[in-house]
Amino acid sequence: RFYTPKPLNPKPKPCVGAASVVEHHGWRGSLGFQNACAQLSDIEVDPKEQEIYMTVPNMPGEVMLLVDWDAGNVDVKLGVFPHPGTNDKAYELTIRSAGGCNKRVMELYTPPRPKLGGRFQFGRIFELDDVPYGTAFKDMQIIRYQLSNPRSFNVQQVTRVMG
Repeated sequence: RFYTPKPLNPKPKPCVGAASVVEHHGWRGSLGFQNACAQLSDIEVDPKEQEIYMTVPNMPGEVMLLVDWDAGNVDVKLGVFPHPGTNDKAYELTIRSAGGCNKRVMELYTPPRPKLGGRFQFGRIFELDDVPYGTAFKDMQIIRYQLSNPRSFNVQQVTRVMG
């Protein structure tokens, strides 16, 4: 069964600034992967993928903020844990600034995708792709919606709607 990809009658919850999340873990200024590993606290690190995983204090057990470093840019991701408490919620990771990253991706995993050697399982990952170095976390926000009218569809119903 599928849930509609867009929230129906969403009730927005307060958003969380990504800056407050990274500052909670000790992030100050611009950091490369090695410096972030040394400076940040209460994080999980995947050295092979050069990813750092941070808990989101206002959304414990629901999501984690991930940062991974690529040549010339970073990817900022929001991983959603697949449990009943997140099934009736929609999430958005966005940049508020006018010149912000326009490459946003959402991936849905069934079964959930293991990360960090299986220590974490994510059912959904929202990504700001290829964020230029120097983009401030203060311009990024995590928005959580409580879905008030979720509906599920089987494959036949989805193809009829799309067709």
